[in-house]
Amino acid sequence: MIIDIGTGDGRFVFRSAERDADSFWIGVDANPKPLQKISTKAARKLGKGRRANAMFVHASAEDLPEEFARTADEIRINFPWGSLLGAVLSADPEFLARMRQILKPEGTLTIITGIDPERDRSELERLGVEPPTRSSTGSSLVPSYAASGFRLVSFETGSAGDLRAETTWARKLKGSPVRRFMKLAFKPLR
Repeated sequence: MIIDIGTGDGRFVFRSAERDADSFWIGVDANPKPLQKISTKAARKLGKGRRANAMFVHASAEDLPEEFARTADEIRINFPWGSLLGAVLSADPEFLARMRQILKPEGTLTIITGIDPERDRSELERLGVEPPTRSSTGSSLVPSYAASGFRLVSFETGSAGDLRAETTWARKLKGSPVRRFMKLAFKPLR
């Protein structure tokens, strides 16, 4: 099972479920409005004989359903914003404890960020976090994740041109020449 936290409009989950019929995909977002249209579309597709391998849940990262405990093969966090971005970039211990609770012991936490230090300055200041750099990620963020029980298994950085546009936000952000992208994958420490 793959859980996409902060799924936004849910299109990434819907398309991924179509491509990967052997996995169950769950899109989670604190804002239910963008999920209404895609939930209806997913239900309509089911009526045409498709597998039920996608669902959408209205919940915040702070209040995930208990039923998620130890069920996720992967947690995806694609282009977080607001409090979710703050939790990711500050390596909030409570947030990371919740991620560990829903991951299977061999699961993966995959995070993709796309920050423009100038355009996103007011949001970063509001959240009290610095724009991540390769250096700060290695010297500060990765050790903070380790202190919460996660080991880094991959770390990629790049510009907009390097980004595969899998999500609605990825397509919107791809045209920004100064926006820097990071993709981090973590596994729980045993």
